[in-house]
Amino acid sequence: MSKKITIALIFGGRSAEHEISLISAAAIHENLDREKFEVRSVYITRKGFWKTVEAPTSDISSLEAGRAFSFLPWDAGSPGPSLQVDIYFPVLHGPFGEDGTIQGLLEMAGVPYVGAGVTGSALGMDKVLSKSVLRDHGLPVVPFVAVRETEWKEGAAAILRRIRRTMTPPFFVKPSNLGSSVGITKVADPAGLPAALATAFRYDATALVEK
Repeated sequence: MSKKITIALIFGGRSAEHEISLISAAAIHENLDREKFEVRSVYITRKGFWKTVEAPTSDISSLEAGRAFSFLPWDAGSPGPSLQVDIYFPVLHGPFGEDGTIQGLLEMAGVPYVGAGVTGSALGMDKVLSKSVLRDHGLPVVPFVAVRETEWKEGAAAILRRIRRTMTPPFFVKPSNLGSSVGITKVADPAGLPAALATAFRYDATALVEK
């Protein structure tokens, strides 16, 4: 019988989708074929520190117990535990994981990993860039307006006029870089746009208003 493939599940992370990542990782951990795979679990805390754990779980207090380590080589703390694996499996949702950042780190480390590469991950996570690329290649997308928080603070009235010229309600307002329905508001009346944008800006500096 051939040697088992050792997989490192990487989950948790700094985004607002932290808990969704725990659920996804637990499902993958439960369903991987143990006759083919040896599974290791790597948890990233909300502050971005790394640690090995027994298995994914939704019990954050147990995951956070004990010491975690920075992957940065110049960190003043003690080095983390050695982890010898064949392939890395990122199960991170949202920014700092699903957006090309962890993929770039693994590319720099020269190790194999599961999923899309840096460019595909970055484009897939950023809704404004993704829709722009699709549109520029002739694929239909629903009408949308990208709103940067700095622009909104400088000229909210002008942005509201641009939205009204571009489309009619109802609207969906969402952070450009997030998923799992976090920060999304359905707006039936344009009067609700300021509050919806404020919600989106809690999670990202760019919001998307779309038909």
